[in-house]
Amino acid sequence: MKTIKLFTLLALGSFGLSANAALVSLVPESAFINEGASFGLDLAIDAADVNGDSPGSFSGIVTIAYDPGQVTFDGFDYLGSAMAQTGEPVVSIDGALERISIDFMGATDVSTIGTYSFTALAPEGAEIEFSFVPTFTAGFANTLPTNAPFVPDLEGATVSVVPLPAAAWLMLSAFGFMFGFVKRRA
Repeated sequence: MKTIKLFTLLALGSFGLSANAALVSLVPESAFINEGASFGLDLAIDAADVNGDSPGSFSGIVTIAYDPGQVTFDGFDYLGSAMAQTGEPVVSIDGALERISIDFMGATDVSTIGTYSFTALAPEGAEIEFSFVPTFTAGFANTLPTNAPFVPDLEGATVSVVPLPAAAWLMLSAFGFMFGFVKRRA
């Protein structure tokens, strides 16, 4: 097993690829959301240890998948210096999953590439999973000083749908009680 790992590292090194030198992850703005609520999911990159100049300028293609019965996709906004390389996000269906692909460029070493916007459709108690779809036809590269390809680790995200908080229910019932009390006294 050690021989296979060593051979893999040597093979990646001979092609100029960095093994596990970067992380591309999905970061929810909140781990808990209400049913019907809009929420964001940041696409973040940490490629400070990748070969090439630092700070670098990174490009790549990212595809995420999710259950379209649990959320609707509302859009993707690029942040900072990151921008679309070839156009708008591409949305497609693959069996029971919906996929969104973006092709970006100009991201810095440690940054948020952009934010996916969704609306929760899942009922309370559900967990919504977002995962990366491996793409073997395209990869990631540090474009400074030249295109230095690398293979990042990919980390998805899970968001839980929760009921309206108990404090909100208490506040609504208190308002109802006060309204009824004031109406009765008048």
